[in-house]
Parts: sequence; C-alpha cells; structure tokens
Amino acid sequence: MKKNILITAFFLILQLTFSLNLVQEIYSDSTGSQVVGKKDYLYDERNNIISIISFNQDLMEESKLVYTYEEDKLILAEEFQGNSKIKYSKFEYDAQKKVAKKIEYDTENRIILTHNYIYDASNNLVSIEDYYGSNLAGKKNFVYKNGKLVEEYQLDQNNNKTISKIYNYSGNNISKIDFYLKERKIRIIERIYGKLDTKTNIFGFSYNYWDIR
Repeated sequence: MKKNILITAFFLILQLTFSLNLVQEIYSDSTGSQVVGKKDYLYDERNNIISIISFNQDLMEESKLVYTYEEDKLILAEEFQGNSKIKYSKFEYDAQKKVAKKIEYDTENRIILTHNYIYDASNNLVSIEDYYGSNLAGKKNFVYKNGKLVEEYQLDQNNNKTISKIYNYSGNNISKIDFYLKERKIRIIERIYGKLDTKTNIFGFSYNYWDIR
C-alpha cells in the first residue's frame, strides 16, 4: 500500500509544470530594434499575479490590470486607465475547477463580451470563443506540439485569420513571442523571468492565471 502511495505521489509531481516566474514582457517592432512598450507582472506572497502594468514606448504607464483571487481561483479582473476603471471581468469554473467562462462588463454592469473556454478530451485549452450576445464575434485557437503551446491564432466572425502568435522556448520558459497581423510580423515580445520556480500553466503564467487576452 505504501509503495502504491509513493508511486502515485511521484506521478503527480511529474504532471506539474514548473518554470521561473514571469516578471516582464518587452514589446519591440518587427525587427526587434525599437522598444515600443512593456508590461510588468506583480505577485502576492502566494505567487498569484495580482497586477499587470502596461507602459508605452516612453515608459509612461498606459493601463493596469488588477486581479482578485478566492481560494487560489482567479475570480475578478479590473482594468484601469489612470485612476479610472474602464471595465471588469468575472470568471466562472466548471465541476473540474477549470475556467469555463470569462464575462466582461462595462462600468454600468452591462455585459460587453462573453468568452467560452473550450477543452479537448485531455483537458488542454484548445479555443476561446468570444460572443457578443448570442453572436460569435471571434475565436482564439491554440496549437500544441510535444505538450507545449507553439501557436495561437485568432479568427473573426467570418472565420478569417486576423492575429497569430508563435511561441519560442528556452528550456521550459517561453522566451519570445512573434506577433503577426494577417501574416505580417508586427511585434516581437521578449519575456524576462525572475529567480523563483513556480507552478505554471501552458502559457507560462502562474498556474491559476487564465485571463488570456
């Protein structure tokens, strides 16, 4: 019995993905020669992402996302420009504790968009469908290879590809993201990591962060 418990525990450890904690993303033009912005990631003592601050090319703050968790589950995202809140989102979970839905609201508590999270039989997130009311407004699809996320592409309501991202790795960490607009590369996103090993999800964020934008 003791041997079975040890084998089970070892198997569970193997299922966890650990990598260094993401602290910054640097946005450059298509050649990587000019910085056009950056994002700073802030954490609490439990390694939850509690804020993401976006800066323009002059390193002036443009916007800020603030996150609230309940029992380690992300439940609320609030978006600010300056000191003004411009919208917020709530997250809903299924019986397996996976994010099932993200609902965006304006400051008058009216629904802007609903994002449905779609998983395959292996519980991999394969798409996020965006709805405006009952109408499909767009869709993100995710492509995996050897257990790693390698591509993300977005489709509009007419099923035309609009945006795509190619993920590049250094070890277990996503080191660079090539950003394309209708097949034309327009951005390079470089990731900077801290020194803390942390449990992460397939996007390289803290395991419980699912505000995929």
